[in-house]
Order: sequence, then structure tokens, then C-alpha cells
Amino acid sequence: MKLPLLLIHPFPHRLLLSLRLIAACLLIISPLHTAAQTSEESAQIARGYEYVLKNCAGCHSTEAEGESLHIDAPPFRLIGRLYPIDHLGEAFAEGAAVGHLDMPEFEILEPQQIEDLLAWMKSVQQ
Repeated sequence: MKLPLLLIHPFPHRLLLSLRLIAACLLIISPLHTAAQTSEESAQIARGYEYVLKNCAGCHSTEAEGESLHIDAPPFRLIGRLYPIDHLGEAFAEGAAVGHLDMPEFEILEPQQIEDLLAWMKSVQQ
């Protein structure tokens, strides 16, 4: 029968203290990393939303609730159920028409625009 590490370790209080110290350090460092990441992600999401409002909101719902104005245009919050969001980047890069049958072809997007749009789309999926 194997004994738990704390029971066989010669100095279990030191091991426990070390684990607590590591956990405390992670708690201090994590918010700093998250804050920087969140700031860039927030900027991307905001730019993506701006693009969607300008180019897509005439047909697709961009809100957490409600139907799209176009019957065949799924609300953006549900597109992830139809397509993997990350796979849409290629379609946006090529300017391909995807989605409902009468969806207009959209302009070929720049890499930053694609990242922004995908970041926003990921943020609204339900």
C-alpha cells in the first residue's frame, strides 16, 4: 500500500509550506499576465465588434438575444454551432461567400481584421 506523500515525506510541514509559497506566487503573477492579455483581447474584441456593426448587423443579430433581421442569417452568437470559429479565418482571408445563400461576398480582410473579427465572434458564442 502506497502512503500519501505527506505521510512519507520526512518534513511534511516544509513541503506544505513550499506548496503554499508556490500557490501564493502564482496568485500574484497571474493577474498581471491576465491584465495585459485582457487589454489586448478587449481591444481586438472592440475592433471586431465595430467591423460587425458596420458590415454585418444589417442581416445578422449581434446581440445576446433576439433574431437576425434576415431570416437565413444566423445570429452571431450561434455561428459557432454551425462552423468552428477558427476555421472561418480562411474564408475571411479569401473573401469567399459563406453562410446564407444571398449573403453578399465581403471584402478580403487584412490579417488584423480577421483576428479582431474572430476574437469578437469567440467572445459572443453561446
